[in-house]
Amino acid sequence: MVKSMRLMVLALGAAALGACSDSSVTSVPKQIAAGTGPEFLVTGAGVPGPGTVGSPIVYPLYAGGGGGGTGTLVGNVSVWSALVSGNTYAIHVTYNITLAGACLTGTHLDVELQLAAIPQKNGNPPPGQFPYSHTDACTTTDSYTVNINLGATDNGVVIAAHATVLGVGAPIFPATNYVSGSTMPATLTGRRTGNVSGFTAANTPLVQAWEPTNNVDPSFWDQTIVLDPSGNGAWLENNHADWMWESFRVLDPIQGTVIQASAVITLPVATTGTFRITCDNGYRVDLNGTTITTADGATAGLNTQLSNDFAANIATNTNLKQANVSGDGWQTVGAYSVNLLAGANTFTIYGVNEYMNTDDTHTGFAGFGPAFTVRAAGPDPVGTIDLNPAGCIFGLAANAVAAGEETAWGAPIGFSGATTGSNSLGGNFPGNNWATYFTYKVR
Repeated sequence: MVKSMRLMVLALGAAALGACSDSSVTSVPKQIAAGTGPEFLVTGAGVPGPGTVGSPIVYPLYAGGGGGGTGTLVGNVSVWSALVSGNTYAIHVTYNITLAGACLTGTHLDVELQLAAIPQKNGNPPPGQFPYSHTDACTTTDSYTVNINLGATDNGVVIAAHATVLGVGAPIFPATNYVSGSTMPATLTGRRTGNVSGFTAANTPLVQAWEPTNNVDPSFWDQTIVLDPSGNGAWLENNHADWMWESFRVLDPIQGTVIQASAVITLPVATTGTFRITCDNGYRVDLNGTTITTADGATAGLNTQLSNDFAANIATNTNLKQANVSGDGWQTVGAYSVNLLAGANTFTIYGVNEYMNTDDTHTGFAGFGPAFTVRAAGPDPVGTIDLNPAGCIFGLAANAVAAGEETAWGAPIGFSGATTGSNSLGGNFPGNNWATYFTYKVR
């Protein structure tokens, strides 16, 4: 029966957390005649202590309450006061978010001598009509200074502290990992023998590839990529990715092969993520039609193991020798930051297996550890299905999208959710929409 404002807002990438500068409000708000304000008792259980510089009174900040409940405690509102002159006091109000992963996206504030002076419609306060407001870029703190003139017999103010808080409740989309061989299935859409220009269309699932040296788990491939110092290979192994190819055994062990495959990940919201991949021997990856990998030459950084020319002309270049496709470098797993759309995201994966015959010469490769340092430069042997296997292993880590935006209100100390407007220390506004206020004793 009590309504709360809930807005669903997407969090993209990483949010910048910081403090909004203190706003100094020099104008004095509209005044209530002296002696008609709260006139708070100086003594009594639960009455906030006097405001002093350096000793703020801290009030809870709840989001999504109503119906007799407080909602979620997302932080607090701290208040302290300082005498300016005469009966004019500076009221310092600071919003602080303490809930992990949450942040402020906006605040609205009113400080008055009595509850009736706060804008209301049928007892519901419209924050947009409050005299003070900030729009925040996902901050964890926000501050105001409001000067107010107390009547001769008033010793407190009524504060309506509203905020919109992002990241309250269950996430819209939790962080999710997708890996080859299981949660990121791929379909072969084209293939060509290395000495043939142009793909032959296909429409079959990629299958688990034969893994050297005897197709046991963990294989030589598995044991090698986990030594990649970047940790990207370990990520694939820890998430149980598998090596995939067009067939269990390679079809072109001498001429080499280029395959084209499609993997579609459908998401409910837009987000960011990291795509990881390596192939024995090389790869190119496009996301929604745009290449996300960068070729660096067959032996330069060994990132994709492909030369720039070969990667750009991957459908037609028939030179799969060492100059274009490195025999090593698959030991390093590439990681690429990606922007993911709400809906279908199509990864087009090109996997390349090198040409292998005695007329090609490979360079040496040091490897990552004692067990994988034996790769001296020299001529290739004649390729066989055992000597020149092929496979690609890949995965996507899609980042979480935080929960939506919730309306939040500062509440009196000890607030239980059921406090009514008749409580002199604050509580619920009298309208049907959930909103709370609290009182602060100035002197």
